[in-house]
Amino acid sequence: MIKQYKPVKVVNFIACMVTLVIAFGTSCSRDPNPVDGIIKIDAAKGVVSVSPGDMEKIKEKIPVGDSRASRSYLKVNDKETVKVSGSGSNSAVFISEETPEMVNFYIKGTKDFVEKVIAKVHEITGVSLSLNRFELIAETKTYPAFRETEFSVLEKELGKNMTSLSRSSSSFNEVKTIKATFENGIQEVRLKFSEEFSSLKITIEGDQQFVDRIKALIEKSKKSET
Repeated sequence: MIKQYKPVKVVNFIACMVTLVIAFGTSCSRDPNPVDGIIKIDAAKGVVSVSPGDMEKIKEKIPVGDSRASRSYLKVNDKETVKVSGSGSNSAVFISEETPEMVNFYIKGTKDFVEKVIAKVHEITGVSLSLNRFELIAETKTYPAFRETEFSVLEKELGKNMTSLSRSSSSFNEVKTIKATFENGIQEVRLKFSEEFSSLKITIEGDQQFVDRIKALIEKSKKSET
């Protein structure tokens, strides 16, 4: 296992996230985490040098260890984007820069997942990764007595400062379920509204300030409908 990494400032990371939105804006929504509570998640962000064909290998070989894993690869105008996600908060995104041989990435999830991804990318590319390691939190909470109109207000509030990655709506026996995912860089919000149980289940991933801000938006959306 690689022990030392050089810290780096990813100057173009925000611009690269635009590419991510284009690439994955129509992907299926991921569910919130199954159990309510607060957990710490590991995260890493940085850059790595790749050779032709490496991005396809990264997409196929990153160890997710989950039968529900999602693996996506897209190439547009010589820019490559890879996204791999598994259960819970485990996900990794790789986006090529203006020069195709340099790739921005972020990884988040369990410590084991993050370290295995770093090791596998090093194995594929043959070079050390320049990255920053840090911790985030993932808070999952169920809000009872939550109405669809309140959910719509919350979606609009989230959309003011975050990017909508996906949204899906399904019905069974005329009972509606809505799932949505919003993202702002490495920070993410996953929502699931259940008409059957009149509830909202949400997972918020980010630093404490971000989590508190999203929870305030939830309270704001409830008050707006009272």
